[in-house]
Amino acid sequence: MLRGMAAAFRTGWAIETNWASPLVNAFFSLLRPVGATLILVFIYRVAAGESSDPVLLAWLIVGAALWAYVMSALQGISFAVQQEREWLKVLKYVVVTPLPFSAYLLARSGTWLVWGTIRAVFVILVTVPVLGLPISFGAVNWGELVGAMAMGLVALAGMGMGLAGIALGVARHPMGVGEGVIGVLYLISGAIFPIGQLPGWLEATARVIPLTYWLEACRQALITGYDPTRFGVGDPWSPLAWSGVIWLGVGLWAFRWFNHRARADGLYDRTTDY
Repeated sequence: MLRGMAAAFRTGWAIETNWASPLVNAFFSLLRPVGATLILVFIYRVAAGESSDPVLLAWLIVGAALWAYVMSALQGISFAVQQEREWLKVLKYVVVTPLPFSAYLLARSGTWLVWGTIRAVFVILVTVPVLGLPISFGAVNWGELVGAMAMGLVALAGMGMGLAGIALGVARHPMGVGEGVIGVLYLISGAIFPIGQLPGWLEATARVIPLTYWLEACRQALITGYDPTRFGVGDPWSPLAWSGVIWLGVGLWAFRWFNHRARADGLYDRTTDY
């Protein structure tokens, strides 16, 4: 199992980096998150004017930085299905190997964890001194941060596996599955908008998504003097635990169901000419 997953990770790394050197790939991989974060900062500064709040700005930066994990995980795991099936046309050969298909996809897409970490850390390291954010690395609660990251990444892996299962069964353009879900979650999970400012039904939806509580738990650990009740979430730890377990179970169940359907209907080598 370990040898198979290590080989799958090396394969995914080579494909995702286009066989480029790590330095070159890191440069281009960092352009998008840094650019997106700076755009948000400029929008906020213009909108807030002289009344700019450092805590609110830090809240926004941390959410944008950690969103690199969401983009890498949800899009990377589901996108691997399209790459293997429609571009490389080897998915049916992968399925018959001794390594379980779910383990292969997680390892094959393991680059999302590496690049998500690099992007998030880089964005925070660049913006904290430049913008004077109330984040002191000596005052960071590392225990809470590690715990929040562990629970959040497990939930992300489950959600990514669920999207990979859906990508196996959709009739057209499975690439859009991850992109569409990421766009919706970016709006309603408290990444750049406090959930208390959303319409009632959207706020209720945000409160059952583990990403909402994961982001707040990380902000609480990173930002000095942060009060999570200010943005309508409250104590994030208990909701993060139960919602993460639920979404992990739902994601794995969805992948198993769609994978069984794909095997029964002969969808492993189906192409959509995309």
